[in-house]
Amino acid sequence: MYFCDYGAYLYIHENQIYHFIYIKTTFENVKKLFLADSTVLIKPFICIFYDPYGDNYLGHLEKSEIKSLIIDNKMINILENDCKSLNNYISLSDTDFNEFVSFSKDVIQSLY
Repeated sequence: MYFCDYGAYLYIHENQIYHFIYIKTTFENVKKLFLADSTVLIKPFICIFYDPYGDNYLGHLEKSEIKSLIIDNKMINILENDCKSLNNYISLSDTDFNEFVSFSKDVIQSLY
């Protein structure tokens, strides 16, 4: 599995579409985001999960944990695939797909 310093994925959980973004960052940035004084427990990748209800969840993981998460949840990389390649797994219009991609790129750019 090819692994980049950032990524954006869609996956299905309980018949709903979820959105996952990860970005490699510095410990200083992670300390600011999580308001932590110590870097002992901080992991190098910021992870954001967006659920279909408009809520989001911020966390931090190791590279190996992200890889496992992607594989275990059968996530589809939306930065390296087009809408047509998702149709066997997730049904999205081109407009909705492009909104996910555009939003993902904006988030990554703001944190990377």
